[in-house]
Amino acid sequence: MIKILIVGAGKISENYIKVIKAFKNLKLVGIISRSKESSKKKAKYHKIPYYGNSLKSLMIDTKPDIVIVCVSPNNTKDICLKLLKYKCIVLVEKPLGLSSEDSKEILTKSIKSKSKIFVALNRRFFQSTKTLKKKISKNNHKRVVVINDQEDTLAAKKNGHSKKVIDNWMYANSIHLIDYFTFLCRGKIINVFTKKI
Repeated sequence: MIKILIVGAGKISENYIKVIKAFKNLKLVGIISRSKESSKKKAKYHKIPYYGNSLKSLMIDTKPDIVIVCVSPNNTKDICLKLLKYKCIVLVEKPLGLSSEDSKEILTKSIKSKSKIFVALNRRFFQSTKTLKKKISKNNHKRVVVINDQEDTLAAKKNGHSKKVIDNWMYANSIHLIDYFTFLCRGKIINVFTKKI
């Protein structure tokens, strides 16, 4: 049995719980959130044995093989850095950090501590993405890829995101589009630059 602990009891955790329940070799051993009450409610509903608001306590009590981090972008970096001292695989909902500097810090420290942290770039597995990959795999002609992004910071504000998250919304919410370049384009990345319009 692979033991899984979820950090975060919001909407995204609900999707992970559904997936975990679909596999016989996965066992959801605990759920944690800032509010002990919300983790208790979700634990009771899904019959999860451990819940609480102390990461240290749940790590000790559950000894998970995998920790899934699906908290608000403001808290992701802090949680990831705390998890570096435990011997487990960490799957993090995007973004890993609110800036490239945050992400580099987590990466550097995870390498130093020999931790395994992965970012859940799930749009790679959308049916539309799979169909696109299949179609372009048969074409060897020159490929020009243009990805347009439009972000609604007003909607982000309405959904309760902090000013810091909204100020970094393009990075925080558009990492999937950057990921598309890694498998839609051929060869190695030569240069990355930003251009303000």
